[in-house]
Amino acid sequence: MIKKVVPVVLMLVFVVGGIFAADMLRPSPVATAHADDKYEKDGGKDDHGKDGHDDDHGDKYDAKPTAGNYYFDFSRQFVVPVMESGRVKSLVILDLNLEMDQSEADGMFSMEPKFRDALMRELLALSNEGYFSGQLTDPERYDDIQKALLRAARTVKDEIISVLILDIARQEQ
Repeated sequence: MIKKVVPVVLMLVFVVGGIFAADMLRPSPVATAHADDKYEKDGGKDDHGKDGHDDDHGDKYDAKPTAGNYYFDFSRQFVVPVMESGRVKSLVILDLNLEMDQSEADGMFSMEPKFRDALMRELLALSNEGYFSGQLTDPERYDDIQKALLRAARTVKDEIISVLILDIARQEQ
């Protein structure tokens, strides 16, 4: 019995530890937002009066912020169990971003729990339908997952343009 439990416990410890480490290494969204605000106030200049880089590449490589789209980065990844015969067969880990117009970005951090709930419900439904059991690299399956997540995100905020899947991985048990 212990021989069956120990590998599962170790795997869960490693997955949780990896998620925690990734979360700790990710830059703070507040710090990033403050840095962007400072950048805009300084007219794109850093503390030394330069335009943020030493190379002279012209306007093509200017790092000036645009009034275009905003990408909301969740504070941690989504972990989805894949069940088979009442047991966890594998875990699928996804890193998602939400794309929206810059004008819709206000208040997104306070809405994260609602988005996480809606997306997690959809991810669990997709898992139960077998979307994570097969080949994750199938373009049609990938598109179906992305469309389902977009529908789920729009139940919280209709102005979401797309759900971007930055990383997806499956860890077998």
